[in-house]
Amino acid sequence: ADNLCEGSDHEEFCPLAEETFSRVHFIPRVKSYDVVKLLQRSSVILHPFPFGGSKTASDAIEAGVPIVTYPQKYLRGRMAASFFTTMALHEVSPDVAASACCVASNVLDYVSKAVRLGQDKEYRDKVASVISQRSHRIWDDKQTSFEWARFLTRALGVVVEAHELSIEMKYTPESWQEDEILAREYEREQDRWRKSTSVSEALDRRQEIVSKH
Repeated sequence: ADNLCEGSDHEEFCPLAEETFSRVHFIPRVKSYDVVKLLQRSSVILHPFPFGGSKTASDAIEAGVPIVTYPQKYLRGRMAASFFTTMALHEVSPDVAASACCVASNVLDYVSKAVRLGQDKEYRDKVASVISQRSHRIWDDKQTSFEWARFLTRALGVVVEAHELSIEMKYTPESWQEDEILAREYEREQDRWRKSTSVSEALDRRQEIVSKH
């Protein structure tokens, strides 16, 4: 931090930058089974972008700590958002919908959600409680295995009806796993993504204009 601003064109921001970096702590690498314990000491977890990951997100959900994510164009940056789609938090509490608490539509929204969760303990506890109530949808989801089995049997040319496969796998979909409900959730997520992409592109264009002037 001593040489943080050496040669910088924005020296007026140096004190703020140095103060900010003084609050950043690096810890030694920990074993996988200790990660959740470490995350449980957090108030809020910031999922990185543009490259995220499913392990980071699932560890945060297991820890019962709110996680803020900004879904990106490609799968590697959308895993956490897919978990929130599966959990459907809005069905438990409308004011804790994923788009309200945890899934950002742009960078500014990402910061806003992170700050609120970090500062508002009552709200943070409510979000954590709802996530804990719905996290079983992540761990007990047999639908993924079933859909893989359906795909692989078709790919191998094995003729087997869906209901026969479900009996063989002892899989009975819950109400929220019905195709119609899932299709509606995915459509809602796609619509949200299209809107967020439009906002992000507009902000990028505005930043380019500001930079040129």
